[in-house]
Amino acid sequence: MHPLDYFKYKKVYRTIKKSGLFDYKYYLFTYPDVRKSDIDAIKHYILYGVTEGRNPNASFDTKTYLNLNQDIKKSNLNPLFHYIVYGKKEGRQTKYTIRKPIKEVKKSPLIQEKEPNLLRFGCVEYGPINKTFRYDTIEKIELKDTTKVCLHLHLYYVDQLSEFIEYFNNITFSYDLLVSLNTEEDKDIYKDKLQHNLKKCEKIFIKNIPINRGRDVSSWLVLWAKEIAKYELFYHAHTKKSSYSSKYKNWRRFLLHNTLGSSNITSSIYKEFTNPNLTLLYPAYFCEIKNQPQYGGNKAIMQKILSQIDAQQTLPQECMDYPAGSFFWCRTSLLKPLFDLNLKYEDFDEEDGSLDGTLAHAIERLIGYLPVLENKATICSRVDVAFDLINYYSDKRELPIKQQNTQEYETEYKTPDKVLKGKKVAIYTAITGEFENFIKPTVIDEGFDYYCISDNQISLPKEYKLIKTKYIDSNPRKTARFAKLHPHFYFREYDYVIWVDANILALNGFSEYLKKHIENGTTLSLIKHPNRESYIQEAKECIRIKADNAEIIEEQLSTYEAEDIDANNLIETNVIISSLKDKKSKTFYATWWSQIEKYSIRDQLSVNYALQKSKASYTLLLEDGKSVRDDKNFMLFAHNFTARDAVIRLKLEEKKEWI
Repeated sequence: MHPLDYFKYKKVYRTIKKSGLFDYKYYLFTYPDVRKSDIDAIKHYILYGVTEGRNPNASFDTKTYLNLNQDIKKSNLNPLFHYIVYGKKEGRQTKYTIRKPIKEVKKSPLIQEKEPNLLRFGCVEYGPINKTFRYDTIEKIELKDTTKVCLHLHLYYVDQLSEFIEYFNNITFSYDLLVSLNTEEDKDIYKDKLQHNLKKCEKIFIKNIPINRGRDVSSWLVLWAKEIAKYELFYHAHTKKSSYSSKYKNWRRFLLHNTLGSSNITSSIYKEFTNPNLTLLYPAYFCEIKNQPQYGGNKAIMQKILSQIDAQQTLPQECMDYPAGSFFWCRTSLLKPLFDLNLKYEDFDEEDGSLDGTLAHAIERLIGYLPVLENKATICSRVDVAFDLINYYSDKRELPIKQQNTQEYETEYKTPDKVLKGKKVAIYTAITGEFENFIKPTVIDEGFDYYCISDNQISLPKEYKLIKTKYIDSNPRKTARFAKLHPHFYFREYDYVIWVDANILALNGFSEYLKKHIENGTTLSLIKHPNRESYIQEAKECIRIKADNAEIIEEQLSTYEAEDIDANNLIETNVIISSLKDKKSKTFYATWWSQIEKYSIRDQLSVNYALQKSKASYTLLLEDGKSVRDDKNFMLFAHNFTARDAVIRLKLEEKKEWI
């Protein structure tokens, strides 16, 4: 240090220390290399931490403070020192996500003081999350329903319309709907379908897109700009496929879930906008889009647009957070600077499948910057129950149920389709040891035979027959595996068998699934694993959670690699439909059991091996990416979840809405 700089250093040190804004615990915990050294933490921050981009506390972002305040960056003043002495009084921003703070509003009775439990299965969102909405209704939110609201749907892929109708029907307040259609589509067909199926929608307006430019962005910014400006609150969504990568197959459902996922979510969002300082609400980043926010190839285009809005504005060095995927709620006043540009379709790039560097991508990111221009607040939100776990129930989930209600729900008897008449069908499950309690079915498909295989004398509904297993292993899970993988032993006289794990309930029965299976003409109908792509990933997870002996699993993987077994397209094995008269079916099960005998009892590790060796054909029972955890026809229960009947009664009430 230069001798003349010593006094400056001492002044900066004393000021920072006296302020109380330097968090020793945070700094030393966040940067273990500093903790291991002998240097004083504040001294390290002054001499090295600033140039290395380190932060003195969880709320002060060193890089961001310098990037947002270029005058400080040029002056070489310590950023925290500047904030303490000058910046706080001047209202300088310390972090992108800390805009002007949201004023305190009366808390909804729904939002608890404590952080709600989070249900997640592999895919964890990220970002500057400052609000968690509850998926399940605990206490109804009263809405005055006076704000004029419009929704915009860019319906490029018309095959997704039914899905969007289902989500739109979670909206609990009145709205008008603006729809942009491909030029070739007949407006009247889709308008009629929307009018007959939407609950809270008052008016529907549909236009065809004149030119396929600018994707979903131009459709609201050009086609519907004048109409949107007449409303107070705006929501934008589009039929997002992201077909360029299988990683993003669930991105659309993630975005819809976080913005329209349940009546409670939409009510909560509406309630948040009673705060006049809030202008933008958008979902956190999907787990598969790594390292956002990033400018990508869009910064120059963004700066050009920003200069047209305000010639004095310069983009910060680092990209601000934004609604990635372009699903968001906002006040229409937020969009006025963009509307005032009077952009035309011709201003947007010709469609060539670009994933970056276009005007549409630039505007998508710029939306995150607009609240800064007005010094207004934003919310980056998540939902306590993940999009792929909405029908999974465990003790971690806070539910609006009264467990003291012991009234039994009734079972519905359903006549199967004509296609199934004359077919011998068995539905079977297994309960072994003290592992599971039997779930009474809500639907019985007439003509099907129902079985439970067990090593105990358990109580069953009248429709079920008990089969006492003759195979008993010291591990009750392996006893259950034998039952599962030997339908050709127990049910050889049947045409079709349906295996269902004992902790799964099919709310609408299995006749439609079996009909689909017969029409497809395959040996098996299976469900693809919604989260993991390969049995190698599954093996790593099993080792991590110590689900079985690691050495056995590693030996199993080595064998499969040597035999060139395709690791991809991992199957989830909790529901299986089999054509039992197909010889490949018996080979499949026999091969599968041989692997359980030889290696791990985790049957998902060996199912791909059995499929490849037996050459059994299969189709997917549910669409790729969906599972019994989130398909509306199923309920999946944690093994130790005690309030099953209460939740099923609640679900049956909801079922009346969609049957």
